[in-house]
Formats: sequence, structure tokens, C-alpha cells
Amino acid sequence: MLDLNVNEPDQLVQVAHALSTRARVDMLKLLYTRSMNIIEISEALKLPVSTVANNVKILEAAKLLTTELLPAARGADEGMHPQL
Repeated sequence: MLDLNVNEPDQLVQVAHALSTRARVDMLKLLYTRSMNIIEISEALKLPVSTVANNVKILEAAKLLTTELLPAARGADEGMHPQL
């Protein structure tokens, strides 16, 4: 779980930035229902895969989202989990 502290203003700014777009908030809401990969998020929110991938990086940097490799039919797949 994310621990915010007013004595760490850089972290607060990073979290505020990560939550400043509707797409990223929608992604977090969606991921609370189940773990999904980038393609599934893209399809559910009708956003380009590149947009979702960029937003995932921003959410990960703010520690609002974690990514884990999951076994897939071919190799591994990434599943996302919210950290709020």
C-alpha cells in the first residue's frame, strides 16, 4: 500500500500528476475489478495500446500500480495491480 507523507513533497507531486488524467483514474478503477494486461485495458477503455502503456509507466513510477509477469500461452504476460 502506498504511504504518502506531507514531508515528501516530490512524492506527493508525482502521485498528483499520476491521478491528474481521467484515463489513469479509469485504469485504476478497472484494475480494482481484476488483474489485466495492457491489451485488455486498451480494449476495455477503448484507448490505443501505446497510450495505455505510457500511462502504466506513469502509474508505476508513482507507486500506484505494480506489474507482475504471469505465465501465458507463449512466454509471459504482464498483469497490473493497483496499490491504493
